[in-house]
Amino acid sequence: MTDEIQPVTPESTGTPQFYYSIEDFDILLEPTVRTEIVEQRNIYPIPHAPEWCRGMISLRGKLLPVLNVHRLLGRQSQTQSHWLLVVESDPLPAVVIRIDRLPMQHIVQADDFQSIEDLNLPFWLTSAIDVEGRNIYKADHHKLFELLILQNQQAAKPGSETLLTPDSSGNQA
Repeated sequence: MTDEIQPVTPESTGTPQFYYSIEDFDILLEPTVRTEIVEQRNIYPIPHAPEWCRGMISLRGKLLPVLNVHRLLGRQSQTQSHWLLVVESDPLPAVVIRIDRLPMQHIVQADDFQSIEDLNLPFWLTSAIDVEGRNIYKADHHKLFELLILQNQQAAKPGSETLLTPDSSGNQA
């Protein structure tokens, strides 16, 4: 795979879509989400936060949560990228994802997607496209964000269990 943007030509029958990278995962951004790339800012940790939450950043006067997508994918983040991807999926609030490389573009054809047979992958990765021996995963970010909000609301209730994983500080009994 090259790092060059694929040109859109009249012969192109697919739709150009951007994808971001988390270690060995390339994840497509849905055409309906709005995104913005920002350089790394101070990520302020939140005590007793679930492990999917790296902390918060301040962007133009707003506090935004930073998702630990590496952890959601079962990976230990070793890289120290300085890029953050702000993702907005209406009507949900914006969230931030630390990405390993700047997003790239791929021409996507709907019939190229294949269902994912790997049960170890998270539910929000719905299908994949094989591009030169590497998978680009189709994601449902909206479904992921809704579940994280639901988990956060349930965690606020006494005696509740989390839907994804216990937090990294071992606060779950």
